[in-house]
Amino acid sequence: MQDVPEANTSRSRSEAALWFAELKNRSISVERVAAFRKWRQDPANRRAYDEIDGLWRSGDALVDDPDMQRLAADVLASTSPSAMARRRRRAAVGAGLLAAAIVLSVGVWRPWQPRLVTKVGESRIAVLSDGSKVTLDTATKIVVDFAGDRRRVTLSRGRAFFDVAHDKTRPFVVEAGNERVEALGTRFEVRKDGDQVQVSLMEGAVKVENLHGDRAQSPVLAPGDQLAATDGAVVRRKVDMQVQTSWRDGKLIFKETPLQAAVGEVNRYSQQKVELADEGLEDVKVSGVFKTGDTAAFASAIATLYRLELEADGRTVRLRPRG
Repeated sequence: MQDVPEANTSRSRSEAALWFAELKNRSISVERVAAFRKWRQDPANRRAYDEIDGLWRSGDALVDDPDMQRLAADVLASTSPSAMARRRRRAAVGAGLLAAAIVLSVGVWRPWQPRLVTKVGESRIAVLSDGSKVTLDTATKIVVDFAGDRRRVTLSRGRAFFDVAHDKTRPFVVEAGNERVEALGTRFEVRKDGDQVQVSLMEGAVKVENLHGDRAQSPVLAPGDQLAATDGAVVRRKVDMQVQTSWRDGKLIFKETPLQAAVGEVNRYSQQKVELADEGLEDVKVSGVFKTGDTAAFASAIATLYRLELEADGRTVRLRPRG
């Protein structure tokens, strides 16, 4: 593949940002649309525009990000564009097009590293700049770095499901703790709870390697495989992916799950927490389908099913044996 000069790349990105801002203006003329289509015929221009468009699709997670706000302000303060560019830039900022504003610095392309975050009880779907889709579970944070020929996502906490766009020239890698997951054209889930990292594969294949271990021993997972790694200890098993990924539909499915584990999952989705007031309840097996975030309904169902007492105190719901 022929290298594109950096100056041309920067020009394409700057022009793409201006076009993106202008096309968001509802009063754009037919002539300008035709001019845009002609400009976009150039492969470098098309790639630059598609990248900005992908960024903007997930931009609602960045608008309130202080780092992104500062970066946009720096760009706006440091450039001296033409009058037409200034008008387009004002239109971009007025419309809240943060993605366009950030790449308006002439001759400079700053690596884009959006942070996508969900709060407790929140989930969201984002389209990344390469067309890949990521679904974030409750209380999750990822950082996306697609600079140059790499596609890297860092999962700091929580759980995310990835539907990866195929691109042989740019590997898609997810890093969580000490584990590095390389997608080989696939759909998979990565979860990080403290020091434990869990990788579950729905479709395709992924290679999981420990960043401090022997890369020759990096396993390749098959659909239905799950790998859990904690402090160097690795467990590989088969799982029901329908159950494993039910959270994407706003549900939690339990099949003969220890009550303590079920309570732990339910508590992830709400500020109201369930507590077991008796250690003898921890290993009681639970089966059923529950709505994420509906702590009261879960606690009520468990209390009724197992003839337990339910005691609500502020943000805590306690389950204890009767009498």
